[in-house]
Amino acid sequence: SSPEGPGSSPGRQESSEATQSVAPDPDPGPTNRSPQPQEDTETPDRRPGSSKAESRDLPTEGTSSPEGPGSGPGRQAAADSQANTPSDPAPPIEARIQHLLDNYSLQFAVGNLDGLLSLLAAEPRENRNRGRAWFRDNYGRLFDESAARRIDIEVLDVNRRAQDWRVAARFDLRVNYPDREPATAERRVEYSIVEDAEGRLRIRAIDY
Repeated sequence: SSPEGPGSSPGRQESSEATQSVAPDPDPGPTNRSPQPQEDTETPDRRPGSSKAESRDLPTEGTSSPEGPGSGPGRQAAADSQANTPSDPAPPIEARIQHLLDNYSLQFAVGNLDGLLSLLAAEPRENRNRGRAWFRDNYGRLFDESAARRIDIEVLDVNRRAQDWRVAARFDLRVNYPDREPATAERRVEYSIVEDAEGRLRIRAIDY
């Protein structure tokens, strides 16, 4: 169909205009009179206020712009803004340290020796006991002999030092044995926390 709608060819438009706007001729004359020249209805009316000119010159509502759908300045600006938006900032060091110690507590409670050792630095220390071999032997024996374990660690203060973070905390410990009374302890503890080569936090020292 043409832009005017179905069935609105130029000849039919001319007939409609003649019927509606021209009064009947009192002397129609011979029936074989030659038709008078008609105004070209295809020529758009450019006069101010002409609805025909406006309908032809202005794009139909909902029609995509030449740039294509969704390519207007507003959408382009929004896309640029999204592209330039920085990624989410890293969590604060206090939250990362608390997460590390919570994971340590979990591995201790479930008796996962390898999981606990994975949270330690290359050369860990607990009080005067040094090296991964000591941690493996001591905690491996503790896990084998105990029936249940729990350690809650509450971070009190975090201080950045040249090579590590000094973390003051408090722990509440309980270890249940099948053949003797449970062992309990509640005291202050200090951790030395470092970053490994991949930027992950690890426990280098435990002092209590």
